[in-house]
Amino acid sequence: MLQRPILATLGVLLQIWIATGQPTITPDKNPVRVLAPGTINLTCKVKRETDIVWEHGGNRITEGGKYNISILKKSVGGGMESTSTLRVVNPTSDDEGQYSCYDENSPGEKETKIVKVLQVETTNANLTIGGSAILRCEPQNLDPAEISELHFKWTYNGQNLENPRATEHKENYTLEFNNLEPKDAGQYECNFNFKEVMTFTHLVQPVNLNAPPFVEKFEKSKNMVQGDKLKLKCVVHGHPMPEVVWKRDDQEIDYDSDKRISVEDLEKDGVIISKNGILTIFELQFEDRAVYKCEANNTFGTDNSTILVRVKDKLAALWPFLGIVAEVAILCLIIFIYEKKRSKESDDEEDAPLQKTANAQDHKGKDEVRQRKP
Repeated sequence: MLQRPILATLGVLLQIWIATGQPTITPDKNPVRVLAPGTINLTCKVKRETDIVWEHGGNRITEGGKYNISILKKSVGGGMESTSTLRVVNPTSDDEGQYSCYDENSPGEKETKIVKVLQVETTNANLTIGGSAILRCEPQNLDPAEISELHFKWTYNGQNLENPRATEHKENYTLEFNNLEPKDAGQYECNFNFKEVMTFTHLVQPVNLNAPPFVEKFEKSKNMVQGDKLKLKCVVHGHPMPEVVWKRDDQEIDYDSDKRISVEDLEKDGVIISKNGILTIFELQFEDRAVYKCEANNTFGTDNSTILVRVKDKLAALWPFLGIVAEVAILCLIIFIYEKKRSKESDDEEDAPLQKTANAQDHKGKDEVRQRKP
């Protein structure tokens, strides 16, 4: 029984099954498409133990150079199966055309496949803040029929392009930027989707908008408490992806010497934007008080940002409260003493009039006595 050829993922893996007897070849109508520079991978299977021969354009392919041929023979379901894989490394337009494989013992029973190598001319650009740039990736070897069936679009880091400063020009395969910002740097992709019979072939060509690192500045300083966890994030824009080095008082931090310290990559929407972009210090100590620097580097330049981290005693926040309590206690004591003194003076003033009245009566009695003497 004949089994039809199967086109695998991305259209670059061809599986060919040749049954015993006299097969009728019915090749898949879809070509195998490969983006240069890449690799052509074709797999041919024969349901018996045999050697498999590969041809390109009717010429036998031999091992060596850009061609790599492997053969595997194994027992499957009580019978033997031979599998041969052809790999063509860094193919060019010369490697396009018809490829065939066949059982060396039955050269008349061939399976064929058309391979097309897409060559794309790309133009990268460098980012200047506030400036403009144009990225381009133009296919070089498509015929009019293929162009009419081609769906083309730009993406950014594999995601749909949603940038108000970028304009797609699909008619000439360009992406134009205006009023550039640091966050516009990165890898963009040209997506070529070819409409095939009952399926699509998707090829992706990266194009780069390069830029030196731009580090988002830290706040001037940060107050921490002993025992707290310090976490600093260095947000960097640039391409190629900047690598971050953390320094403490201008000395590079040795992450391995202190188990309290760790670094990890900084991600945004599942995409790494700076390598080693997060510094974490657990159980802060007084000696961790320092000026911390995030220094980012790539092939186009360097940038940095610093922050002063202060570490206070665990009880530091309690001292102001205790001071207030002490002030209130002293004030209450002063008020108490004052009120007590004032109360005593009031009692003394109340006793004074009674004494004066008694003295007056005594003097009056003495005067009366004096007047009665003859």
